[in-house]
Amino acid sequence: MRARSSLLRSTLLAGLFSSSLAAQTLQDAMVSAYRNNPQLEADRARQRAADEDVSRAWGGYRPQVVVSGQAGRAKDKSLIPPLSDPNGPPLEVISSVRKPVEEAVQVTQEIWDGNRTFSDVTHSKWAVANGRALLISTEQTVLGGAVQAYYDLYRDQKIVDIQREFVHSLEDEKKAAVARYGVKDVTRTDVAQSEARLARGIADLRQYEGNLETSRSAFLLAVGFSPGILPDPPPLPLAVLPGNVDDALSLVEENPDLKAAIYAEKAAEADIDTAESALMPNLALQGLATRNAHTDYTGTQLTTGQMLLTLTVPLYDGGVASARTRAAKHTFGQRRLSTDLQRFRTEDAIKRAWENLQATLARIKALEENRRAAEVALDGVHQELKVGSRTVLDELNARQEVLDARIGLLRSRHDAAVSAYTLLVACGRLTAAALDLPVENYDATEHYESASWMPWGPWTNQNYPAATKVPDSEIPGGRARPALPFIDP
Repeated sequence: MRARSSLLRSTLLAGLFSSSLAAQTLQDAMVSAYRNNPQLEADRARQRAADEDVSRAWGGYRPQVVVSGQAGRAKDKSLIPPLSDPNGPPLEVISSVRKPVEEAVQVTQEIWDGNRTFSDVTHSKWAVANGRALLISTEQTVLGGAVQAYYDLYRDQKIVDIQREFVHSLEDEKKAAVARYGVKDVTRTDVAQSEARLARGIADLRQYEGNLETSRSAFLLAVGFSPGILPDPPPLPLAVLPGNVDDALSLVEENPDLKAAIYAEKAAEADIDTAESALMPNLALQGLATRNAHTDYTGTQLTTGQMLLTLTVPLYDGGVASARTRAAKHTFGQRRLSTDLQRFRTEDAIKRAWENLQATLARIKALEENRRAAEVALDGVHQELKVGSRTVLDELNARQEVLDARIGLLRSRHDAAVSAYTLLVACGRLTAAALDLPVENYDATEHYESASWMPWGPWTNQNYPAATKVPDSEIPGGRARPALPFIDP
């Protein structure tokens, strides 16, 4: 048994290790985030709840049926006084036990409700459209977070490698300076300069390693699996990037946040009619059938049926409906201004992302030349140092320039990729469908079509996520044990 347990542990650890080393490409990171991110799953559940509100709104057109009844046991006792002396003892006592039963069925059908149901259905449909736009926005946020985490981690891994290589070169430089100092070829100042640069390089390496661990944690949070050594990221997604700034601005209406603002404005407009319906007459058809038995000591049974046409005309409600109507109109105005503001923000985001991308691409070209020239200069300084025409400080400065050029180029390539995907977010194109990710795309219309007209039934065809359990130690009166929160798989 002990051997089997050890083998099982080894298998699990090997599986976890292999899963952390597999699926390290950018596409796999985005696929993992799309499939497993709890924020996206929660927003999908929110959207399914919004779909159900359409079914609720349609209920205003349907008849309302109410069945009521009561049954019990009663005892009646009657005392009859004598006619000659009302204050005398009763001549007869009548006592009976009965079982009263009352049953009723009421059916109400709205004929005209001041357009309230129509506006309610309109509002709920616009709310669904708003929710779908927000769902796309959440999808872009999740995929954008995965992209950001991937490029951050790749950048920090490469910076650590470059800095570690730089520190090794400084260690060799220090050893060479110490050896040359032993033969009085250099001064103590040259040795101190080598030591100072090495100490600075080690300090920067420790800082970069800390940044790398932070990026690893962010990657795990955004993607859902522990990262290994990331390969070189793919080229920029030029197929889905707009060709110029005008093409990018033409996609402003595709931004999901702008769409959500427009749909929220439409929903607020429908709320005006809902509020005004309280000022209008209401016409309803009502049918009522009742049966009463043993409601008095005579045992009489009464069955009645009636059909009523009910007209309700509001005359004065203290100004409540009027105030709600005015508030709805102000809200509609506020939503319209919010739509304009979101459009301006979207256009600004597109312009800024485009300009940042172009500037960064131009910077990359300059930094590539900078790195090439710095490497050539370092090689020349190294050769000149051998013949004594350059100092140790000159070589240290040349190495530092090469390091700065390599790290600057790496960071610029990172910034270019982030700017490109930020542009896709502003244009509404950072989605699984637009990027053609190998996943089964979530179809928000499937649940809507099954639920928006459902006339009855408390059931749902969606599985709820497992609830988070609270440890017994945190429950009043629960069993004491270590507080280890966990979630059922």
